[in-house]
Amino acid sequence: GFDLFDHDEGRTQALFRFFDDDGQGAISELEWQVVGQLHQEMMVSLEEFVKFLRRTFTSRGKDEFLDEAWETLDRSRDGEVEHEEWRAALTSLKYFGPSDLVFHFLDRNNNGQISPTEFKIIQRFVHRVN
Repeated sequence: GFDLFDHDEGRTQALFRFFDDDGQGAISELEWQVVGQLHQEMMVSLEEFVKFLRRTFTSRGKDEFLDEAWETLDRSRDGEVEHEEWRAALTSLKYFGPSDLVFHFLDRNNNGQISPTEFKIIQRFVHRVN
């Protein structure tokens, strides 16, 4: 699963300060609702990204669009997609959505690149857009 806090104390504190909007040292119910809204926005963004990929990559058939997308995104053909490579590929494909959000969601180990295994996480959103 997705480890939001990644066992990094600095990241955990930064997230807490972000959600503790009023600085009182506690996250109120209203402040916590922001998490739900951000989650919903992220899910919609990922679904829209899958729709974009499906519309863009159609030459191999309905069920193989993710393979075709991966081959296009991995411009260097080294089996990884670095952040700048991701941005350049999506810009050339004229994707105007939140590409950084999608990249960081897929980059599970936060190493600044997406592996084929990490990219396959997007498959769980395919059924949502059928």
